[in-house]
Amino acid sequence: MIRGFANFDFQLFDLMKQEKISLSEACAVVRSFGYTHMEVGFCTLTDDALAAYRKNGLAISNIFTWFSCNDPAEKICAALDALILKAAEAESPFVMPLPEDEEGNLDMIWQTLQSRADLAASHGVTMILEDFDYAKRTYNNIAGLRAYLDHVPALKCCFDTGNFISAGETLDDAWSQLKTDTVHFHLKDRKRAPDGSLQSTPVGTGDLGLLDFVRARLDEGFSGILALEQSPMENQREASRISIENVKKLKVKS
Repeated sequence: MIRGFANFDFQLFDLMKQEKISLSEACAVVRSFGYTHMEVGFCTLTDDALAAYRKNGLAISNIFTWFSCNDPAEKICAALDALILKAAEAESPFVMPLPEDEEGNLDMIWQTLQSRADLAASHGVTMILEDFDYAKRTYNNIAGLRAYLDHVPALKCCFDTGNFISAGETLDDAWSQLKTDTVHFHLKDRKRAPDGSLQSTPVGTGDLGLLDFVRARLDEGFSGILALEQSPMENQREASRISIENVKKLKVKS
């Protein structure tokens, strides 16, 4: 059962820029489409931003941030502690710390994430990680993300549907290996441009068969928030509308 739909703060920022409107006005736009939650960056979730989200009936579903693995463990722990406390204050069920500069630091990263994931759980917050499609990340494919999940038992999977294709992997293969640890979804669609490059497109309009994938997960009994990611887009208002309308049209087995 779908418990809500999330938009992303960077998509609202695009909407604000495209239409020259305020954050509160952008929130009202996506709320009118049926979005109920926001996925937000740690640094951009100011008190004013949180107030604007809440004023427009948008709860926080996930807070994400980057951290450098070249920093001392104490500094990383302090940054992750701040992330967890902000999530608890904002009543966000998830936090997603994204490691940078992993080379040679994986054991330290895994140990640190495990200790902070346990802390997050004590605050009612689940720590998640997605398959981030950037060549310099070890978790940019199934095996890399699987390694994090296996070495950090308290860490769970945020399944980003649009990123596995960048590693030449399919949604079905990814799902078969990650489904037991998946607790959250970023629905991102992709299509191939004439030059072979991957482009973002509203959910349900790309080449991934994404709506069939989502329908299958709902038929299996998934219950949670679906975050709809379509960026960059020349018309973010229209892209956000199309994405949520396409998912809402799905017919699920009774």
